[in-house]
Amino acid sequence: MDLIIDSSTYGSGGAKRHLRELLRYFIYNETKFSKVFLWGPKSILEDMPDSEFIIKKTHFLLNNGSFLILIWQFFSEIICLKGRT
Repeated sequence: MDLIIDSSTYGSGGAKRHLRELLRYFIYNETKFSKVFLWGPKSILEDMPDSEFIIKKTHFLLNNGSFLILIWQFFSEIICLKGRT
């Protein structure tokens, strides 16, 4: 099973720290996830731990301002909802 994390709404430094610690947990502990896909802006992805288990992904909408991030969030939600039905 894969886990997909959308980190496009990067908040305070505390949010980044919690995400970083969560990813470290996945690296050092056995979980049912075979891979973790982390979507976010380059600035967030650079701060996250590296692992063959963690696949960092970005998109131009995530790196060019708040309005484009809002568009990303809208369309990524539609894609996720279609996949559930």
